[in-house]
Amino acid sequence: MTALTDSSAGAGGTAMSVGQLLRTRRLELGMEVSDIAAETRIPARFLCAIEDDQHEKLPALPFAVGFVRNYAKLLGLSPDMVCAQFKAETSRLTPSEQVYFPEPLDESRIPSKSLVLGGIVIAVAALGVWWLWTDRSSSPAPETPETELAMADAVTIDETGGEAAASGAAGATAAQGDATATDATSAGDATGETAAPADNSAAVTAQDKAEAQAAAAAQVINSGPVIIRAIEDSWVRISDGVSGAVKIGIMKAGETYRVPSLPNLKLMTGNAGAVEIQVGDTVLPPLGGRGEVVRNIDLAPDSLRRLAAGSAASNNASSSGAASTR
Repeated sequence: MTALTDSSAGAGGTAMSVGQLLRTRRLELGMEVSDIAAETRIPARFLCAIEDDQHEKLPALPFAVGFVRNYAKLLGLSPDMVCAQFKAETSRLTPSEQVYFPEPLDESRIPSKSLVLGGIVIAVAALGVWWLWTDRSSSPAPETPETELAMADAVTIDETGGEAAASGAAGATAAQGDATATDATSAGDATGETAAPADNSAAVTAQDKAEAQAAAAAQVINSGPVIIRAIEDSWVRISDGVSGAVKIGIMKAGETYRVPSLPNLKLMTGNAGAVEIQVGDTVLPPLGGRGEVVRNIDLAPDSLRRLAAGSAASNNASSSGAASTR
């Protein structure tokens, strides 16, 4: 039996399915499923699914059709007829079980390489034209002689108008002064007395005195900048204790720091003998010995002057005591 039609119907004349046909033919040849699997390299579970018409257990339709074709060819059946019947049986499955494959794209609808390259060239050319146009439109227009002449005329008109306005203002001021003088003369004639000029000397003296007092107060408050100078490398910290340090770190030998005019600034240093403080033109005595740590040194000018005065008095007392001991 070498044709599908030879065994496509059973004893009752009922057409057999592809699976029944393949199983019947395999049994006629006395072959086992394992023999078919060894010859075709098709997994045995897929061969059993084909013979049991369990298409849902098969892989995608192209693979399943390939399995059926090889199976039919090995059994001596017509591969094309068996595959056609298998596809017809598979098409009767529910739409959700059917596998759809996209149709290949018609090559005549694909643009050629030359067309693609031409489009790219046109796009680049259009971009270059747009760039040149925007560059020219954004650049300022050159000033022509007519433009310069118009600007010069505008300046001349403006200056003329300004001079006219100034002349008018001067005339108005002069007229107002004449009217005031006339009124004053008329008033003097009416009273029989001549108006005496106001005595501003007292007001000027009081103003000068107030300004002098204000300057003196400012000099007392700001008696000079506070400058910290490092004789040797010294660690310093300057802060108000609330908002953080305005300066912290090591001051190198010879480095100076001008203390800002902020309230409640305190100094801490780890080498008191190597830190020099200057208030205005006055240099304060050392705050301590070399390597000595001092804290909470008030950097207000008045406090520093009091500290210097106290240190000087202490030094004088020590000198007097030493002299008396001698």
